[in-house]
Amino acid sequence: MSGKRTVIDSNITYGKDDVIFEETKSKKTKKTKKNDTNGKKKNVKKRVLITLGVFLCLLVVFYLLFAFGNFYPFKQLREIYVETAMTTDEHQWLAEWFLPKSVIEKVMKRQVKAFDDVSEADVKIAADEGVDDILGQRDLKVGDLDYTGREILINDIDQGIMVSKITGEGYVGKIMLVDDPSRIFLGVTPYWGSRGIVMVDMLANYDAIAGINASGFRDPNGHGDGGSADSCNRSEGVTRGSYRYDRATIGFNEDNKLVVGNIPANEWDDYKLTDCCQFGPALVIEGEQMVFDSAGYGLHPRSVIGQREDGVVMLMIIDGRQVGYSLGITLGECAKIMLEYKAVSAAANDGGSSAVLGYDGEIITIPSSKSLRSTGRYLPDAWLVKRK
Repeated sequence: MSGKRTVIDSNITYGKDDVIFEETKSKKTKKTKKNDTNGKKKNVKKRVLITLGVFLCLLVVFYLLFAFGNFYPFKQLREIYVETAMTTDEHQWLAEWFLPKSVIEKVMKRQVKAFDDVSEADVKIAADEGVDDILGQRDLKVGDLDYTGREILINDIDQGIMVSKITGEGYVGKIMLVDDPSRIFLGVTPYWGSRGIVMVDMLANYDAIAGINASGFRDPNGHGDGGSADSCNRSEGVTRGSYRYDRATIGFNEDNKLVVGNIPANEWDDYKLTDCCQFGPALVIEGEQMVFDSAGYGLHPRSVIGQREDGVVMLMIIDGRQVGYSLGITLGECAKIMLEYKAVSAAANDGGSSAVLGYDGEIITIPSSKSLRSTGRYLPDAWLVKRK
């Protein structure tokens, strides 16, 4: 050997111990990352639990305010909610499942029943006195405004009918003005006791130019066949059904005056009623508003009939239960609209999914029952308008 030395580069790592050191360092790094991840997961879980807890607390507070609060807006919201649910046949559970019975009973005590007062106002039938163009139709056209400032949608001069659009906060509908009250009568399903007929068939059956629904009917689970009214009615002098003392009488007498109020069936002849039904409540009696706000009936689609002092008849339908289009209207608001149209008498017909306005063989409102929007629901009877 010449005494050569092997030089080991100090920049190069050799040996088993050094490899172990690197593995140990890697394990420590992984452990640290795992601890950090677990910590983050715990923090996220903690934040979720806190958020959920806060949400549940707020939900409980809101429920207590909604169910028992006696200040605006919770009291008003509770009343509308309960009234709307409890005045349907199939959706009462929306109130009964979530609110105590005592709360529901307290709210429903506000409901207005049939009034003892009767509207038999001194209506002067201008049409019978030969007044021409009582609706002023010849000076109007579609798109103009009627005398309340609402847009005219139909101006049928030949048939003496004018239809205007009704809009308000959360609702849309139509009102029809008919020139001559002697043209109004109550049509009845030809299958009385078995099944009702839809509005388009009702119009065709009587060859009527227009009509709206009238009486209520038994409607189990929203599938009633409209075979008969759930009260008493009279069509062209023939009386059917059983009288209900909790409902108003709505009808026309021999003088073509709209009579509304609490009139027992055994007194219908005394009032000389030829065509009438039962529902209500009365909205206007002798020119005075009888109901205000929701009146215990909530927010629903509505059907209303009224009469002006000169005899002109108003048939109004407000659509409802359609989010983004029209939710419905209170009876108090219906009464206000009737007064804007100068009604001296007015009353509510059956509302809800039955509310429908037909004209010239078609449905011109949008019923809440999607499957029957082109025909309307099966009805036991309807207020119809004779063709000229």
